[in-house]
Amino acid sequence: MGSGAWCRSVMAKQYSVDWFVKYVGESIQTQLKLWDSTYEVKIISDLMAHEDYVFVIDGDTNTYEVRLSGDKAEFLKLRWAFGLDIFLWKSLKRQGLIIGEERLSYLNYCGIY
Repeated sequence: MGSGAWCRSVMAKQYSVDWFVKYVGESIQTQLKLWDSTYEVKIISDLMAHEDYVFVIDGDTNTYEVRLSGDKAEFLKLRWAFGLDIFLWKSLKRQGLIIGEERLSYLNYCGIY
């Protein structure tokens, strides 16, 4: 395990779901901006509705949206430090997001090729 994966596993265990969800959103935005500087990731949380999260990704000419419950976010972060990322990237790909050629090593940890 590389140092990036080790650090991520510590964060997944030590930080709250809310903090971790925001961190994952920032990681995704960093990668997306490598492909197109217009990408923006917004995370909407509805704490009244059992801590549901909605990831809204605006960029190029499309908008992508992924919803998940706080329980699912917690499960994914504890299952594997990149579990939430993998869930989000796969959801975005299913919606038609094209994965660019230039990529951070972060995507390798997520298994996105």
